[in-house]
Amino acid sequence: MSNQVNGHAIRHAMEGVEKLPPLKQPKDPIIAAMCGLCTGGIGLGLYLEGWLDFWVPFVALIVLGSVAIPTGEMLMYLAPVLWAMYGYRRAKSSNEKLRHSGRDIIEAEIVSDSAAARRAPIPAKRPGPITAGADASAATRLNRLKDLLDRNVITHAEYESKRAQILAAL
Repeated sequence: MSNQVNGHAIRHAMEGVEKLPPLKQPKDPIIAAMCGLCTGGIGLGLYLEGWLDFWVPFVALIVLGSVAIPTGEMLMYLAPVLWAMYGYRRAKSSNEKLRHSGRDIIEAEIVSDSAAARRAPIPAKRPGPITAGADASAATRLNRLKDLLDRNVITHAEYESKRAQILAAL
């Protein structure tokens, strides 16, 4: 029965990893597992770039150490295996969250404090007569439009439509 309780506790703890927030960027689960196996919380904290990933294995070591005292410290040999399991599960669940994070967004507005975001929007049609300076202005507008496309602020279809309008105004 003790093995069933221990197995259930480990399974429950690994399910808790699924609830942690995603990492900043995708990580390789195999490398995370190797970091956990070889270096514990220090390696996981450095590779996964977070204090949480340093402290979770450290706290697990303390809990495992207190539980292992009656067994003559034999359970302490499981610590690197648990760290490896944590690292693998953490990287894998984070990668899944990152992969699916953009799928639910139907429409979004990008808000930024940068100077580019505070500029006036690109007008659909230029009012008034077109002068020699309009070519430079159109080039500037096309460059800004390309920048918006590169930053994924607008779609490719929106880019092509607005580009055609700018060129038609020339």
